[in-house]
Amino acid sequence: MLALLLLGCRPVDSAGMQTPLTRAWLENLDLRALSVLGGAWGGRADLVMETAGGFQDTRVVGLRGGMAGLGVELIPWASGAGTLPFRLPDEETVGDDLLGHYSGNGAAAVVLAGAVTHHLHNEHDVRIDGVTVGTFVGFFVGAEWVTIDVADQSFDPGGTVGETTP
Repeated sequence: MLALLLLGCRPVDSAGMQTPLTRAWLENLDLRALSVLGGAWGGRADLVMETAGGFQDTRVVGLRGGMAGLGVELIPWASGAGTLPFRLPDEETVGDDLLGHYSGNGAAAVVLAGAVTHHLHNEHDVRIDGVTVGTFVGFFVGAEWVTIDVADQSFDPGGTVGETTP
């Protein structure tokens, strides 16, 4: 169990994303969670970053984290209800500032289908405040943390990644 909880604490490699951003979000979320008072959650998503000129860059990212609190989550699949937006601080934020360790709290209310909320922030004051849709069963309130990193393109269990991201 401790190994699962620490998965969200490994160092993150820089993705070389140094262009200032105006907004960013996660889409095409594919998340899973397993928790009984504490546990792990994670998966994949597309990180979309937009610059002042309207240019968008998309990277496939991995999300690995844990949770500790009251309740049980057995969610074999969760998706974003549209997107999961990042709230960027007033100061200049670049793509690499979106990667790394986030911590905060979350809650879930799922019976067959339901909502899972996330309220997380990182050292650059980037925030994730949003809701994903979960399936199966989950009732949870507590702390959660996650590390967001550029995904390993060679691992594609669903067969959905058709190209590699430089």
